[in-house]
Amino acid sequence: MDFLSALSAVATVSTILLFLTGVPICKNISQQGNTKNIPIFPFLSMCVSATFWLKYGILQEDSVIMIVNSTGMVLGMMYLAVYYYFCTNREYVFKMLSYAVLVVFPVLCYVKFYVLDLATAINYLGFVCSVGTILMYGSPLVSVSQVVRNKSTEYLSFPLCLANFLVSGMWFVYGRMVEDLVMQVPNFIGSMLGVIQVSLFALYPSGGAKKYDMGGSGSII
Repeated sequence: MDFLSALSAVATVSTILLFLTGVPICKNISQQGNTKNIPIFPFLSMCVSATFWLKYGILQEDSVIMIVNSTGMVLGMMYLAVYYYFCTNREYVFKMLSYAVLVVFPVLCYVKFYVLDLATAINYLGFVCSVGTILMYGSPLVSVSQVVRNKSTEYLSFPLCLANFLVSGMWFVYGRMVEDLVMQVPNFIGSMLGVIQVSLFALYPSGGAKKYDMGGSGSII
């Protein structure tokens, strides 16, 4: 196995592990019985991003992209179902889900029915995928205001932030090797966002001034 194949395999496994970081978060939601201090945006951005990349993989006929992102899409839907079940403000969650649908379906319909040639469809969807990936990698930053205000990273998930950094770095290197800008740009930005997120744990230890009973010992977004 050459280096490119090995890197692709490791990045694929690492991406699926990144998707699985939502499991302990959902476990904490279940244990505490609510979604207090846990934003829906990371789960939502993961699901939307994976959906776009899955369609991109189908257009490119790339089985690796299809496998990774079908996994991410299914897990994202499961996480959202758990979040919806335990949330106290379902009207807000339903509104956020509606916004996501209003973003996803017009893009997919446009690519399917209005773009005449495959190359244009791939380029257009590639741009959308890039934006979605950046949002997914940056989603833990939603909690940064709480981190700075309380001088504690208890509101961030260290495994998720570290995984964001490592996975985006690997896909950036892979994108450089295959000369694919659609992979390079969002993953370079993602790796930079990962550096910011991980550095917060050095600046603000998790044993900060204000704590919430999260019903478990896992990390919380």
